Amino acid sequence: MTPTKSRRGNEEWADIDREIARKNAEMRATYLQTTKLYTAEDIQGPSAEWKREGRIFAIHDGEKDLFPAFQFADGEPLPVIKEILEALPDYLSPWQTAFWFESGNGWLGGEIPQECLKNKSEVIDAAEQLSKPTIG
Repeated sequence: MTPTKSRRGNEEWADIDREIARKNAEMRATYLQTTKLYTAEDIQGPSAEWKREGRIFAIHDGEKDLFPAFQFADGEPLPVIKEILEALPDYLSPWQTAFWFESGNGWLGGEIPQECLKNKSEVIDAAEQLSKPTIG
């Protein structure tokens, strides 16, 4: 019986990293094509200030910030967005945050957080769950 390798070779890890980068780029491209996004010029308010205050978030694509439209109603940030962003872990990148908002969530019965914003406490709880350690 020959012992198995406990670590992958560097080449295997490089292949895995390339595949992750490819899938990530593909997901971002799909998001940019399928999600309603605003630029700062589209927003009739101080988007940079709102972003700095944590009232909204933006993804960056190339040269400008893009703001997912679900964060706004009547030209203003929805107050629940700030509360959700505060509940999400600090380590999430803006892209990870965007994907969290648009992905099915087990804590919401498989529903998508950005479609459940009227259920404020449930969505905030789902965001808080992301910071808790996984047991199992």
